[in-house]
Amino acid sequence: AHNANFEGFNFLFTTPMLYTDARRGNTTQIFSKLVRVSGTEQAVQHYGIGDSFADQFTIRGTEIKLDHEHSMINSTLASGQTQTARVQQGLISAIMSGQSTYTSYGSTVSLTETMLNDHLQLMWSYGSKPKDWYCNGFLKRRISSFTTGVTKFIDVNAQKQVNTQSVYESDFGVITIHLCRDVLSVPTGLGASSTVSGHGLLGLDTTFIKKAWLRPLTAERTPKLADSSDGVIYSEMTTEFGHPNAHFYMRGSL
Repeated sequence: AHNANFEGFNFLFTTPMLYTDARRGNTTQIFSKLVRVSGTEQAVQHYGIGDSFADQFTIRGTEIKLDHEHSMINSTLASGQTQTARVQQGLISAIMSGQSTYTSYGSTVSLTETMLNDHLQLMWSYGSKPKDWYCNGFLKRRISSFTTGVTKFIDVNAQKQVNTQSVYESDFGVITIHLCRDVLSVPTGLGASSTVSGHGLLGLDTTFIKKAWLRPLTAERTPKLADSSDGVIYSEMTTEFGHPNAHFYMRGSL
């Protein structure tokens, strides 16, 4: 609006505050990894491993962090009841239930540079700047094949050819393309059907995303109950999304 007022204007509170979007929430999800190494396995010597129990703790710690990432992207909300686990709402599910950020192609079409820029313009018009885009290997190669304004060089002496595009400078900002195994082809449970196939492209404005920890990642030994050393790694967290038009998910492209 032009928002012009005369000098010495009066405050006229005639319009109540407007809430354009309902308050949205998410639920916390409990993650855990159990570690058990038998007494025999600890006594046996392993090449390159000084402590089998510590080695398994390290492996399970990596696994649970990958589980965090997978859940943040792909989980579908489940409130949980007695003996039923709560599951947080992942980014794709949250975007699909948003206002205007989700586009699904009913029939598979090849991802083009024009399509990518159309979605960047859409997000810019909503006040968002999704600078980080995530896709699987297929679409990463598709994006690297964009030819508009691209000149590729071959270093003859080094016998090296650059054939990738990980940073894309558009009219609406610079975006970074990330390889991500968790952005799958029509994720199961997220609206997958026989009429829609293809690959997903997830665009995120990470300034609006936050890992919210109820209980931080913790690793500890548990009481000895068998001829083994036992331990557990656990955490409880959820994902905060920001406003509903901050991110974008496109499904069905080839």
